[in-house]
Amino acid sequence: MAKRTDPKKEATATTLPVPVEMIERRIHLIRGHKIMLDSDLAALYQVPTKSLNLAEKSGPIP
Repeated sequence: MAKRTDPKKEATATTLPVPVEMIERRIHLIRGHKIMLDSDLAALYQVPTKSLNLAEKSGPIP
């Protein structure tokens, strides 16, 4: 019997909504730690920085 896969998971594994290079350019190395500014992360999620910060206070961001 063939193994069934979830089409949503399969699609996200092959096509990324944002190019990897764009993400890598927004990661900064500070004192040996990789960080991303909240404004850069908000731009990737296409939301205002204020909304991202409010969401972060209510729980972890995936």
